[in-house]
Amino acid sequence: MAERAFAGSSTLDRSNAVARDGLDEEIQFPQPVIALPSYSTPSALGTGWQELSMGDRVVGGSTENFPSNLHMTDEIPHLVEVTTRGEPEYERYRRGYTHPAVYETYDIPALKTSFNAPPCPEGWRTFIHPEGMRYFFNASPDLPVPVLTEAWIYDKEIYARLTEYMGQIYRYMERSGVVFPRPAPNDLPKDVHLYPQDLAPVVLVLEFKLSGNVGYYFVSHPTKALFWLDPFDFSEMLGEVHIRHTEWLVGLQMKSHYWTHNDYFPHVYELKHDDLEEAEDLLATAIGDAVTSSTATTGLYDLEQLKYLQILLQRYEQKPVERRQRIVGERRIICRLLDNFYRQRFLNLYGERGARLDSTQSIHYSTFRRQKFVGLTSQKQLATAWYQRVYYSVLGCRPSLDDSGPMTEDADPPIDQEVKEMHRESIWMRILSLLMFGTPGMHIGKLREITVDQIVSQQSLIKYSESMVEEWRDVALYGTVMMGADMSFLSIGSVDESSSDGKASSPQRAAYFSFLMSLASVILCMLLLRQHREAMSVTFVANRSNSRWGLESLALMYALPFALLIWSFISFFICFAILWYGSSDYALIAIVSAVLLGSLVAIAWVAQAQYEEDLYESYLTTAVEWVKRLIQHDGPCGSDSASTLTKSSRASSKRSVKQENVSGKQSKSGSATNVLATGFSPNPTTGPASIHLQREGGTGSHV
Repeated sequence: MAERAFAGSSTLDRSNAVARDGLDEEIQFPQPVIALPSYSTPSALGTGWQELSMGDRVVGGSTENFPSNLHMTDEIPHLVEVTTRGEPEYERYRRGYTHPAVYETYDIPALKTSFNAPPCPEGWRTFIHPEGMRYFFNASPDLPVPVLTEAWIYDKEIYARLTEYMGQIYRYMERSGVVFPRPAPNDLPKDVHLYPQDLAPVVLVLEFKLSGNVGYYFVSHPTKALFWLDPFDFSEMLGEVHIRHTEWLVGLQMKSHYWTHNDYFPHVYELKHDDLEEAEDLLATAIGDAVTSSTATTGLYDLEQLKYLQILLQRYEQKPVERRQRIVGERRIICRLLDNFYRQRFLNLYGERGARLDSTQSIHYSTFRRQKFVGLTSQKQLATAWYQRVYYSVLGCRPSLDDSGPMTEDADPPIDQEVKEMHRESIWMRILSLLMFGTPGMHIGKLREITVDQIVSQQSLIKYSESMVEEWRDVALYGTVMMGADMSFLSIGSVDESSSDGKASSPQRAAYFSFLMSLASVILCMLLLRQHREAMSVTFVANRSNSRWGLESLALMYALPFALLIWSFISFFICFAILWYGSSDYALIAIVSAVLLGSLVAIAWVAQAQYEEDLYESYLTTAVEWVKRLIQHDGPCGSDSASTLTKSSRASSKRSVKQENVSGKQSKSGSATNVLATGFSPNPTTGPASIHLQREGGTGSHV
């Protein structure tokens, strides 16, 4: 029984076809009876055969004329729709087949030099994925649509069931008038390279699921999409983006699934010139973003990984077409690359209104709100709350109005209250953050940037994990040193002799507390290092980002070792403070008090520096200027227009200087932000000064 390849199989790697050896045992497959309808094919390639028709309707063009009454799974028992990933998932990596543990001998016959897989049934070809999965392809011209499957057709029972479902699907297509024409074998040009996807524009994929059902989906190569002969609920695949889904957005996710399919079955798809150009452009953009921006939306890979991928793509492009047919490993990597980029585009609302332009930008929450003008009937509208009216009446001033007079309100849709709560710290978080010296607040801010909209940025998480591992190692080292210091303090004779009646003295109690805090800090560091030595689990962090308390508890967990170490230092200081102030040496007390006061001021000065956001200005200068404005103008409100103009001009000047400094600094370091102040107009008739900003290639204005 000779093997028959599908039409135009010369474009595929024939070395992957099963070789028949005379010494191989002949396997007899039952010939399935499949009632096939008669289909007409175009007479010549290039006469519109790439448009796949459904009866008198075209597949691959507009879908508005598709029949809406297709329900194939209702007529074929145990047939279900699947996709390449998600739910319901194509179960490539969950096959569940296991081999019994047996120990037997295997004798090789004399003169046997060929070792091949068993022969396939007539019309079928077998390929092996670079990962090791064997799959089968039947593109016989007699079939209405080619079939791909990973079902083990060497098993006669599985093969019989597979052909049974193929026959039922083909008969349903005949009854419904669904036709997928292909080029006739005799009409194929001889001097043109033909791609497998051109010879089989539509392919049916069948799989045997763990549940016992048979999953299916169709692939349309002309439109680069998956489709079904049933209404299919695609919501599960769109669940990562919680907005009203448009057809464009669904198309981005569909292309991601399409490239996943080609990653699964790379032998029956060859990358065309357009595909390679698209992949090259995506890689170049990602490399440029990685170099010039630390918060780019294309941050799926780091710079080194992108360089390796670019080298791989360039090597593949330089190969002649004949060699590309045999290079399956590189081809499927490029397909996976396109899959990942299209999935990133889907997550970032590429091409949609409100697209994510920065990896730290949320599509559901923003402090920037577009305004629109509304009519103003009375100045009382500026202060309608009772406490505002009392405030202005007591101080004898009123809110200032622009010369134009109109008020503004939000023009964009309101932000959901649940989203607002996710971006606010709870009262418990604030209290615990104070007790832990503000460290959890720093961690929660970083975790929110990593898990924007419950989508974890893998590269940002890796960098954060590396910094946390380094911090925990340092804390563990300092905690160990602190335990040694506590033990040394307790071993001092005068301290040990100060206790009486079996009770510990106050310095001893403080030293014990310091030792316990250091010990707890070291133990926590060891546990966290064990959990995150390689990298934090993306799934773990994603699950935590599902709620506000999930992220806050994670921030508290990561900040706890450092906070305990600080409390250990404070307790150790208290040990000596009790000895100092318990003595009768007033000179010592005075010196220690003076040094302690200066140290506390220095510590507070350094600690508050991390919270500075504006240009630095001394508190004394700020207080003097406020008093001057209070004396020169009508009360503390400063309702005088000249005062308002002076303040706004001065503030705008500060921002201008700050932005220029930031721009110069970040341009040297290759940071993401490049801010340039280009306009400043202190004109009383046009309101406050206007500063135009340029950020990451886009322009905008902040008034």
